[in-house]
Amino acid sequence: MPQVPTPFQSANPDHKARVEHELGAQGVCPLFEIVVDEQSAGRVVLSMPITPQCVQQYQVVHGGIVTMLADSASGLAGISLLPAQDGVLSIEFKINLLGPGRGQRMIARGEVIKAGRTVIVAKADVYCVDNGVETHTAILTNTLLVAKGIAARVK
Repeated sequence: MPQVPTPFQSANPDHKARVEHELGAQGVCPLFEIVVDEQSAGRVVLSMPITPQCVQQYQVVHGGIVTMLADSASGLAGISLLPAQDGVLSIEFKINLLGPGRGQRMIARGEVIKAGRTVIVAKADVYCVDNGVETHTAILTNTLLVAKGIAARVK
């Protein structure tokens, strides 16, 4: 899918490296082999393989794994707009699981909806790819608190 431009400008000229760093700093993301496929200011696309460790007893992706990927994509979309020293914390999100997650890969397309000084609202659409066919699996809406200076404390 081609990259869609966003109407946002980043306060960090090196936001692409910042997003990669933040993703790697999350212990769970390397564990599940999550990678950044695309990004621009206010938009991040993540993907991961669907492995046996991701599925629940009915052989579909566990809802917690779907939620983790969506939360990460929407949160990183928010981070992409901020100065290097600031971060975000999810303070509320809602997810709708639209169908069972099956296939070889899962993709989350995160995008900022509204960016304020203290709160950012973002969303993520999650798709499972099975033999090249994408199925819309979930929609997450995320309210993010802009955490001033938090990045300086993150190692």
